[in-house]
Amino acid sequence: MLHNIVYTAEKGIDAQDAASAPNGEDGVSLTSQKKDWKGNVELQTAGIGGNGGNGGIAPDGSAGTAAADSSLYIGTLTGILTIATSGGAGGNGGGGGAGGSGGGGGDGNDFGDAGNGGNGGVGGNGGKGGHGGDAGNLTIYLPEDQWKNIVLVNTAATGGTGGVGGIGGNFGQAGTATENYKAGDPGVPGSPGQNGSPGEPGEIGTVTLKKVSMSA
Repeated sequence: MLHNIVYTAEKGIDAQDAASAPNGEDGVSLTSQKKDWKGNVELQTAGIGGNGGNGGIAPDGSAGTAAADSSLYIGTLTGILTIATSGGAGGNGGGGGAGGSGGGGGDGNDFGDAGNGGNGGVGGNGGKGGHGGDAGNLTIYLPEDQWKNIVLVNTAATGGTGGVGGIGGNFGQAGTATENYKAGDPGVPGSPGQNGSPGEPGEIGTVTLKKVSMSA
């Protein structure tokens, strides 16, 4: 007869994703000509689009619970006993927030040069995975002639996975103008955030067999 005892400690809590960043505001367009005190037309440029905000940095996953040290008393085995014990897996890191899009450049229309688009915000970094819980130490008491019937599986809990970096914000569109004036340049897209690193695995516990007399 085959018997199994499996104990896995509680997994760590997964972290929440970080918030996305706000988009940049659009630049102000030109709506009229500007003249100096002599009545001469002055060159003017429409407003530049605002840059998108940077995405939020994600929190780390929490560590898995360590398995408690324990003792097991066995009088007689009728077959093979498999004992598997492990700490809890680490929680996963949260995803980084997306960068905000750059605002569009203001239009120059027929009154001046157009504004440049704003740059996209940088994506937030992903959170680190939580540390795996330790397996704990196990002491087993049973008659020495039955030690051969024990199969031990004492594993280290895995660490949590790292969170994914947030995507970079889109570039802001360039403002437009008539052929008499210059169009704006588009903004630069934001770079993505870095992925969080995985959590480290837990430690493997010790297993100790101690003999007891058959009359125990």
